[in-house]
Amino acid sequence: MTGAARSMMTMRATVERRGASPGTDEFNQPIPGPWETRHAALPCHVWATLARQAADAERVVTVEDRRMICPLRTDIKSGDRVTQVADRRGRVIHGRTLRVEAVHPRATHVVALLGGEQ
Repeated sequence: MTGAARSMMTMRATVERRGASPGTDEFNQPIPGPWETRHAALPCHVWATLARQAADAERVVTVEDRRMICPLRTDIKSGDRVTQVADRRGRVIHGRTLRVEAVHPRATHVVALLGGEQ
């Protein structure tokens, strides 16, 4: 990883992933497993891109895209969730739960696209 990408990762994220399913329900569908911490203090940098407005016939909403970079080969995948982002001293910067929508590996780091609250 280049120093430039790593030097931006001044935040620490808590990333969770669903554990194994404990079985099936009465309709034979898998019961979601409990959330388990995958990374307790993942070096990262989270930011929001410029907000845009989307409109339909009834309302106008502001949409903000959030992204997170983390070290290359980090075990993070679509479906995981980020439950907290803090600075190096542990002060919470972002406390809402965001889902990982997509993961894009780059040459020096990984970019995760974060969606709305779960």
